[in-house]
Amino acid sequence: MEDKHQGYYIIGFMGSGKSSVAALLDRDAIDLDREIEQKTGYTIMQIFDRFSASYFRWIEAQLLRSVCPNGRIIAVGGGCPFYYHNMEYMRRQAKTVYLRCNFDSLYDRIKDDKSRPLVRSLDRVSMQALFDRREALYMTADIIFDMPDDLAIAAQKLNKFVK
Repeated sequence: MEDKHQGYYIIGFMGSGKSSVAALLDRDAIDLDREIEQKTGYTIMQIFDRFSASYFRWIEAQLLRSVCPNGRIIAVGGGCPFYYHNMEYMRRQAKTVYLRCNFDSLYDRIKDDKSRPLVRSLDRVSMQALFDRREALYMTADIIFDMPDDLAIAAQKLNKFVK
């Protein structure tokens, strides 16, 4: 079992259940995307539309560094580890947990969710290519957790790692 003061960053591709599982764990949890929305007063989609993806990534990196992981679960967006050396930063601050999912399951879950900027702009082939590129960095996480389909079961199993 881990130290009670140990923090955890939950990472993974969009639709893997990061926010949902983090909320079900027996720890204080923060959803970085929701924090961004609260701090800016804009939804993620509005930030992408009104400003840019680059501006969103900059805000995300700033907020990531302002939230102390001490004893908490922090769910980050699927792209967060790939910008501003965020993965290296997270690994220095706490443990990283990759929620690994099968691409076909992920795609079926997110394909119609137009609130996700990348779903709106990428077709299945492009989404698969993005998933494949991101997988290598996700796999450097401290803990690789194979996600079951049931979020409650996932949280129950994951709680054993983050107690």
